[in-house]
Amino acid sequence: MPHLESHIPDMPTIFYFSERGGRLSRISPWSKLLLLLFFVVSVTVIQSLVIVLLLYALTLSLYAAGGLPLRRLFGWSILPAVFVLTISILFIFSQGGTPVLVVPGLFTITDGGIFLVIKLLLKGLTVVNFSLAFIMSTKYAEISALADKVLPRPLDVVFLLTFRFVFITFEVINDLLTAAWARGGSLLKGVPKMASLYAKVFGIGVIYSFDKAERVGKAMEARGFSGELRSYGSLRPPSLLELAAIATAFCAVIVLAYLVVIP
Repeated sequence: MPHLESHIPDMPTIFYFSERGGRLSRISPWSKLLLLLFFVVSVTVIQSLVIVLLLYALTLSLYAAGGLPLRRLFGWSILPAVFVLTISILFIFSQGGTPVLVVPGLFTITDGGIFLVIKLLLKGLTVVNFSLAFIMSTKYAEISALADKVLPRPLDVVFLLTFRFVFITFEVINDLLTAAWARGGSLLKGVPKMASLYAKVFGIGVIYSFDKAERVGKAMEARGFSGELRSYGSLRPPSLLELAAIATAFCAVIVLAYLVVIP
């Protein structure tokens, strides 16, 4: 199937869950931002496969506890997983350890290389999982207020516009793929022909997205846009319980990273 909805988060689904509220939406946006920082720092400093697996399981638990669509999350994880595997597969041949697969004169794959690829995959998916949980449990007005308070100008405007238009780009590409499939694209056989079709669709989609962004920009300027997006939303401060939980999590990561050795 050429459709991308099952593999790329779409704007209507994200806004549906973010605006309707849920269990995770009761947490302060500041606390969720600190939690996102916690997971990014954790997967950066922690090298233990066991602990990384626990962090991945924790993000899945938080995502499910927030009432978010777990089945869609697995579909959305395919493209990030392919991206991580494409990069990390280069390191599988350079790691020491017990040989698992040996092709004389060509390459040797060890258990260390396999564990490294699994570890990098879990690290990437951990950040992706909680990033989606963060976005899908935070209203757009709160995200706009966070960008206004955290990012310097004009980075806050660039972030908010990019946040909007990345989904429009994916939607345009999905529509083009659907049109190509309806006109016999599924009848093409062979990797070269299919790769050529997808390359053309993605190229046209990106060009059309730029054209659409330019038209939207002119429309915004005609309505008084001067390069700044003012946010008038209020952000709930984090509670003492939330701060205590986040501080405990950071301390646990520090202890596990520097005092505990788990292979």
